[in-house]
Amino acid sequence: MKNIFSLLCVGLACILTACETILPVNIPEEEKWGITLNAVASPDACFRAYVTHCYPNTEAPEYDYPKYSYEDNWESDPLYHYNYSMLFNIRDDAPFNLKENYNLIKSSTLANAEVELTVNGKDVYPMEYDTLMLCFQSNYTPAIGDRLEVRVNNLTGGQTVARTEVPRPQRLEILEVESERLEKQEYIKEPSYLGPNKGYVKMKLRLSDPAEEKNYYRLVVRGIEDQIKNNPQMTHYIWDIFQSSAPIFRDERLTSNWDVWPAYFSNVFDDTLINGESYEFEVKTYALGVTYDDLWPTYEVSLQSITEDYYRYLKSLQLYKISTLNTTFSEGVYIHSNNEGGWGLLGGISGEVHRLEPFKGMNESSEGNGSPTN
Repeated sequence: MKNIFSLLCVGLACILTACETILPVNIPEEEKWGITLNAVASPDACFRAYVTHCYPNTEAPEYDYPKYSYEDNWESDPLYHYNYSMLFNIRDDAPFNLKENYNLIKSSTLANAEVELTVNGKDVYPMEYDTLMLCFQSNYTPAIGDRLEVRVNNLTGGQTVARTEVPRPQRLEILEVESERLEKQEYIKEPSYLGPNKGYVKMKLRLSDPAEEKNYYRLVVRGIEDQIKNNPQMTHYIWDIFQSSAPIFRDERLTSNWDVWPAYFSNVFDDTLINGESYEFEVKTYALGVTYDDLWPTYEVSLQSITEDYYRYLKSLQLYKISTLNTTFSEGVYIHSNNEGGWGLLGGISGEVHRLEPFKGMNESSEGNGSPTN
């Protein structure tokens, strides 16, 4: 029996060895990896695009993602709302290694590239490089239905082109808003990854999806605490996280938690389950804040209509985030790209923002309901 077992082991080893195949991999030399173009066209702002080198995974410089604390006065810059992560990096006292990240982005940007925006196949807008924001700016604000093409030519001869269209926004109604304020003695710091939690907001929403067309969405529920009395330099405390048991948010591929979202949950979805219907659902979000007695948050609720490419890009990012949590045997995740001759994403987005104040006047009262305002 021992001899037979030994023979079986040797045979199995030979089979496994025979199955090993060495695949040739042609790695491009420097300057041959192509161009990365990232941009999202929105009717709310002038169009801008980020154009950078494309690095192979083995040579990509390490980017230090900052984890902010509400105790730090890092939002006092008057231009914070434009692009806080960029602007803060150029300051000598920038915290969380942001200065190093800014220099990394600066060194990766193709500042001398030629970038051109074409709208609806006829109107051409040259784009100029912004040395502060490290992106290419245009003076054109996209309109709903616009067809955009962005073409990039690098001095080394590389070229990439991407196309998108600004989608038509769909209707989202705020039907009911219910707020729950925790008593001061119940003021807790759970969930810990979001900071102090002093209450909850429940919202009943209705989405109207048009028939006979494919639509892609992202739901955003942002809480904003505008100003802290004890810390006037800190003007914003923002989070975007909510809960819902509605089937439209369930994604069977997201088998693990990602960021602050639970497993099987995605705020990016399509209209497969609701095509052509009026769909009602509920969401629940938090009332976060630095201290219990300061101003209570307002909320922004937006149903964003997004292009299919942007939808696939966001979904692939979510899958990538859970893949990094597993072992080295995890399958690779392809990040969706729609650039011809390069990498990156050119997407379109539109949507209406509803602003809510469910805790208005609650500093004097322990209970209250909010009414939506557009």
